[in-house]
Amino acid sequence: MVNTVDTEGSNEPELYHHNLYAYLYWQWRGDPYLKVFVDTYNELSDQYLDEIRNLNLPNFYTKSGLWLDYVAKNIYGISRKQVLYAHNLIYRGLNTVTPNVVDPNAARIIKYSTAHTMSDEEFKKVIQWNFYKGDGFCFSIPYLKRRIIRFLNITCPNVIDINDISIQVHDKQFKITILNELAKSPFMTLLRDVMANGLINLPFMFNFVLENEING
Repeated sequence: MVNTVDTEGSNEPELYHHNLYAYLYWQWRGDPYLKVFVDTYNELSDQYLDEIRNLNLPNFYTKSGLWLDYVAKNIYGISRKQVLYAHNLIYRGLNTVTPNVVDPNAARIIKYSTAHTMSDEEFKKVIQWNFYKGDGFCFSIPYLKRRIIRFLNITCPNVIDINDISIQVHDKQFKITILNELAKSPFMTLLRDVMANGLINLPFMFNFVLENEING
């Protein structure tokens, strides 16, 4: 708990931190044993408060491993989930696959999927996207651009240049193209996949397609 006390002769209050202390009722103040008990209790409660404050639980940037999972789950209500990938391979006719795999006039569709567990750095990106309050609470094109730049930028995430992103909207589809140096971000694939897996907060009524100027 934070209390302020006016310091005599000073225009600014003195700031100090402590619990609401336990105290003895006046009729028990003459008992030395109860006084020692209450004083010890207050010292321990101050010690516990300092330890909890030093943990700085809401700051997930300083956490890692299971400690990060604990903070994310119990403070932010989000769990580290696997990112799923699903792909279709289509084998057709001659000269496209090795011999004896597909008949010359036939085609074969192979479906396969893989799962990737997010690293600490990747998981922090997802938490930041979902809980960062600096962009406001109303979805818009500038809001989406700021979220994407902050997710992809690893050199200076607080520098926002919305011209590094082009967004075209047709019907209910947002086509997002990443431009310039931002297109080289190592988190491009992660952003595309967490969008597809629904792991970041986006309006559910729209479809989002992410591309970059390097590989389209």
